[in-house]
Amino acid sequence: MNQTTFFANGSFVVIAGRPAMGKSALALDIAEHLAQHSVKNILIISLEMSKEQILFRLQKAYDSHSHKNILVCDEPIMTVKTIRELCENTENLGAVIIDYLQLIFSEEKLTKTQSRYEQQDVIFRELKIMARNLNIPVICTSQLSKKCELRSDKRPTISDLCDTQVNEPVMDQIIFLYRDRYYNPETPVEDMAECIIAKNRYGDIGTIKLRWDPERVAFSLWEE
Repeated sequence: MNQTTFFANGSFVVIAGRPAMGKSALALDIAEHLAQHSVKNILIISLEMSKEQILFRLQKAYDSHSHKNILVCDEPIMTVKTIRELCENTENLGAVIIDYLQLIFSEEKLTKTQSRYEQQDVIFRELKIMARNLNIPVICTSQLSKKCELRSDKRPTISDLCDTQVNEPVMDQIIFLYRDRYYNPETPVEDMAECIIAKNRYGDIGTIKLRWDPERVAFSLWEE
């Protein structure tokens, strides 16, 4: 995955998958990659794991000194407004990674005429505007609906994204994670994962093979 065609300034990137596919792990891999190739700060906003859990994973998977410019916020309740304010107050910010989208709170409570579908649409659009205004990549993980598990081929597609009819157009890149061994124990290659680039406004789409390391809780490029 080339940094020049992904994670461009102003882009809104979504990493999606079913539970246990490794979305948070890939998000941390991306944070580490960006931190190693930039002098700017990389901000991780973790709405699920604590700061200690994040740092433990980073130290377990990488050299402990290689992520000195990675900053972690583990406030469990965040809105787009508080995320934007945090980003604006972070000096020398190069990118923000949010884990994960469905845990972002809306500024307003649902009205009788408003659905969660409409509320989430507003959140997605505001994140895209934030990416453009701050001129940084905003990279978010997202849960997928269970629809893909009802098919014989459980590899996710864009139609599996929650509320995709409204939210998909504002996404610049969509990355799906899939591990066949999770669903099919007879799969001969246990540690293979698929990084499915389903949408990319700045480059090619396709599938990249990754190696899943459960001990490090991290991915690496697949080597035959």
